[in-house]
Amino acid sequence: MLVVALFLIATDLMILRKFRINYIFIFDLDPHYRVTHVQIYRLAMMLLTIIMLCFMGQILVSKLDYIFDPPTAIFALALISIFVILCFMPIHLFYLKSRKQLIKVLLHIFASPFGKVNFKHFFLADILTSMI
Repeated sequence: MLVVALFLIATDLMILRKFRINYIFIFDLDPHYRVTHVQIYRLAMMLLTIIMLCFMGQILVSKLDYIFDPPTAIFALALISIFVILCFMPIHLFYLKSRKQLIKVLLHIFASPFGKVNFKHFFLADILTSMI
């Protein structure tokens, strides 16, 4: 689901730039830090590669269960661990500044009944609640 969302965000970013919509002002982003749609596509493809490697490992373990004796959900746990580590690692890989800003916005969303709500908080909260 995350990879599909990233592909759709990159496509949306490409459309917004094509029609010259000032999304940086609308979503109150840093004007000096710009992420292009190609960078988001690249990130989505890297995450898709990790997902596919874990999926193929899971299939390999389930088909060759008479040779291997690891727990059944080892690759699912590895995938979740990799994604959590990628989200919270403090190294300048995978767009650290964007990850910090996303975590900050998510914290503002969780504290929204008690604090100030901007358009970007409302928009992301609406997307998150509509995913169900």
